[in-house]
Amino acid sequence: MSEKLKGKLSRSKHNESERDAFTEKEYQRVLAMLKADRSAKGLTDYALFRLGCTSGLRAAELAGLKWENLTEADGLYRATFTGKGSKVRTVQVEPEAYRAAVAAFRKRYRRKPTGNDYVFNGLATGRAAGRAGMTMATVYSRVKGIADRAKAAA
Repeated sequence: MSEKLKGKLSRSKHNESERDAFTEKEYQRVLAMLKADRSAKGLTDYALFRLGCTSGLRAAELAGLKWENLTEADGLYRATFTGKGSKVRTVQVEPEAYRAAVAAFRKRYRRKPTGNDYVFNGLATGRAAGRAGMTMATVYSRVKGIADRAKAAA
């Protein structure tokens, strides 16, 4: 094998099939840090983190999730959405994650969410408030910010 090829192989991505995961203690510490911030942004970050971690929704799915996609029956919450590969999926949503998302929406817009509102919103104001979803890049940015704050607090 040539030296050039050896160099390229050593720089290639390693197997990413196994990723690092939060320990229960780390997860609880991040939740406590986020829950302490009662601002609209803090409540949104808490809801975004909790819903993302407990439901398994991808960033694009979180960004496009509308309240009409969330249902409750017999105390169980579910999210139905079009996911990767244009497949319709339904996942269970943790009740605390649902309540946190409602609280964040109410804090920011001072009203109950309606079916056409996005669960996680962009910067729309006025009549469009609540009706412009976050972008996938914004979801990534918010989660990176959460991770950075968690590292700094540790």
